[in-house]
Amino acid sequence: MLDNYQDVLTLDEVCQILRINRKTLRYLINSGQLPYRKIGRIYRISRDAVSQYIDASLVNS
Repeated sequence: MLDNYQDVLTLDEVCQILRINRKTLRYLINSGQLPYRKIGRIYRISRDAVSQYIDASLVNS
């Protein structure tokens, strides 16, 4: 599913993958549900972290 994406994703790419808006993504980041790295003022999220979040969401639903 995520094979078409780079190893490190932008916030817009993560929103597109998860089909959520930026406000919801900020909530996931701030609540610790989705780990990230901040480089200067730019947030980056690993493809593996998104994949793990999706897997965890499927198990909990």
